[in-house]
Amino acid sequence: MKRKTKDNPLRKTSRKAVSLFSGAGGMDIGIREAGFEILAEIELDEHCCSTLRANAERSNDSVRIIQADIREIDPK
Repeated sequence: MKRKTKDNPLRKTSRKAVSLFSGAGGMDIGIREAGFEILAEIELDEHCCSTLRANAERSNDSVRIIQADIREIDPK
């Protein structure tokens, strides 16, 4: 059964999220499909960040990808 993501009414909502410990972004795909806009993805691993950047570019997503240790992020 093929999923209908384009017709999902939840995708038009203004719910926002920040992804912590993003990894390669698999969970973030599901969060987007659930109707959330991810404002930033924070991940330490450089290879995972490369994947996140490639996925954002491919989907024309303006998400901010931050490669850093979460303990060193200034929330301001």
